[in-house]
Amino acid sequence: MVKNILKNHTYVGIKYFNTRHEVRQYANPLFGTGQTKRKLIMRPREEWIGVQVPAIVSKELFDKVQARLDWNSRHYRNPKRVQLLSSLIECGLCGRSCFGYQRRYKYRRSKNPAGMGFKRAYLCSGKHEFPMHFARAGMARCRNPEIASQLLEDSVFAIIRDTMTDPFKLRARLEYASKEERAVERQIEAQLKVIDSRIERLGHEKKRMLDLYAVGDLDRDDYARRCLRYDHQISQAKAKRDELMARIPILRNPHLIDVSLRQYVEGVTARLENATDFETKRKFLLDHIDRVVYANDRLALYGSVPVNFKSLEVHGQASDRSKIGFCIEGSLDRRPQVNSCSHRASQGVE
Repeated sequence: MVKNILKNHTYVGIKYFNTRHEVRQYANPLFGTGQTKRKLIMRPREEWIGVQVPAIVSKELFDKVQARLDWNSRHYRNPKRVQLLSSLIECGLCGRSCFGYQRRYKYRRSKNPAGMGFKRAYLCSGKHEFPMHFARAGMARCRNPEIASQLLEDSVFAIIRDTMTDPFKLRARLEYASKEERAVERQIEAQLKVIDSRIERLGHEKKRMLDLYAVGDLDRDDYARRCLRYDHQISQAKAKRDELMARIPILRNPHLIDVSLRQYVEGVTARLENATDFETKRKFLLDHIDRVVYANDRLALYGSVPVNFKSLEVHGQASDRSKIGFCIEGSLDRRPQVNSCSHRASQGVE
């Protein structure tokens, strides 16, 4: 409430109108929407209409307050800074993405004055943001606890060093390695059927938007925005289908997989040795890890091994590169490290 007052331009002499507009979310059982809902969303700033009103705060003071708020957002409580695993972590309980945060906090001591601590952690967005309509829809708040950044990052790199630098261990984690090739092909065929069904369903949904637009229940801008969203989802599904189709012939060439696996492990080992600071570690993770699934004390690292093949043709066209995914499961390493007390105090981990 106080922050909204400090950012309100009315006190400086300008009252803005036409800042929001109403949109409708029509009932759609496929997406869990039981009834048509209305909500207000912000318009672009250039569409706002400003009206002069009596000012009670000077423009200079207002600008100083905005500058201070901006400075506070970068220095206090939760400064927005990218962490090593930002944009890579996925909650293993609810499937939502996790975000990293860091903040300073005060803690009391029995005899000495209060001290200042610093904490970095990752938290599921389904636990942090819990809109009221989630409860009405029967959805529960995610119970996946937050995890200290240092603990999670160290565990991820420990799994990488143990498995991704050993071609035999990594081969055992390839998606098809635990079953016969034909069984994997059947799994791929089943996934292709699911993707085809999804593409067909998205096509029907897009046609439904056209019907709503034709009868006047959907304005032009909303219709165009929804069509673009459906086109994006359909293109993603088709790209996934093409990727699965390209993987089927790869499974019939184990020698090619072994060669590519050794090359991949050598590259990972060399990059890992040179990853000594934040920038190089971050770049290494973005290049070799697709996502990290975290649930309680269990971890799963997903990535892919590129496979080069020039003589193989897919759908009549020569292909130069494809990839095989892998999944490495592990757990958090909560064993005490050397100088753990000083390290935990510096990180502010409770």
